[in-house]
Amino acid sequence: MNAAADAPLSCGNCRATMRRLALDGHYGAGVAVDLCEPCHLVWLDGTEGARLTGTGMLGLLDVMAQSHSLAHHVLRPAAGCARCGAGLKTVHN
Repeated sequence: MNAAADAPLSCGNCRATMRRLALDGHYGAGVAVDLCEPCHLVWLDGTEGARLTGTGMLGLLDVMAQSHSLAHHVLRPAAGCARCGAGLKTVHN
């Protein structure tokens, strides 16, 4: 296990500790993703999004929907990577 990968991440937007979610992955493997509930941001490392099963994705969406009852933190222009702090790039999935 990589201790750095297992350490809780801080949100690249608000710096709060992100919530680690254990979700269903393909072939019985679990997939861990990180969620900042106040910012409504999900951190997916590498291929985590592709490794989620349909039920894993639905589980993620369920937790995200529940977090919408929290006060929302607006995405700052200076928001950065939860791992290294570098600027973010827009991607389409």
